[in-house]
Amino acid sequence: MEFTISNHRKYRYLYKPLLIGLAIDLILLIIGIWYYDLNFEKALKVLLALLVGQSILSYIPLLTFYWNYWKENKDSVLEINPDSGTFVFTGEKKIIEFYREDIEKVILHMSIPARHGRTIILFWHDFFYAKIFTAKGDIIVTCLLCDTITEYVPEDKVEKTSSHFAHAFPK
Repeated sequence: MEFTISNHRKYRYLYKPLLIGLAIDLILLIIGIWYYDLNFEKALKVLLALLVGQSILSYIPLLTFYWNYWKENKDSVLEINPDSGTFVFTGEKKIIEFYREDIEKVILHMSIPARHGRTIILFWHDFFYAKIFTAKGDIIVTCLLCDTITEYVPEDKVEKTSSHFAHAFPK
């Protein structure tokens, strides 16, 4: 299986949250026009206020996460052969080939609600990345590159960690 930053993952982690946020703003605007009998000029001011508030609360963190994750794996390709347990990571400056047995440790950086299995309300809580340590080198696999990485690595070597916004900057 070959993993790259696909349109499906772009949609899941960027376009879908943006569209949902815009739909919520438009629904609130329609309710405001209907319930409060706002004229068009006031409705546009309300929409602008909703968009500014939505930007501060949701869009700016979402775009920050997306940009950092995209930047980390933009030219990367991860090839996984589950049958033989072979991994080939081709990054911007390195190519690392290793086997499932060569994995020393996997640190899964995620949000606090995602780590504890709580309900995820904010869009950026879906983002996570895995830092895979091998004898041949370390690699970072973001959810934009492969959001099913935990299915391919040994469960006993996965260490989950979380903190507020620390998983925004893969390092």
